[in-house]
Amino acid sequence: MSVAPDLGIPIPGSRPELRKYADDVDDVRIIYYVSALRTTIVVAYLEALPGRGRVAPFTRTDRR
Repeated sequence: MSVAPDLGIPIPGSRPELRKYADDVDDVRIIYYVSALRTTIVVAYLEALPGRGRVAPFTRTDRR
């Protein structure tokens, strides 16, 4: 994300424009926004714990 912050999917209607990113290899989901200086600010980091199930994937229809 720090190299390509536009990798995530925009979350419609969010201010500032939040983006969501899913990494299925490590089972993590990240909600973040990119500042005017192109700094990535992480708002939420979700990680699935072994044996506790998987984190549901983001879809383009997800809302806030």
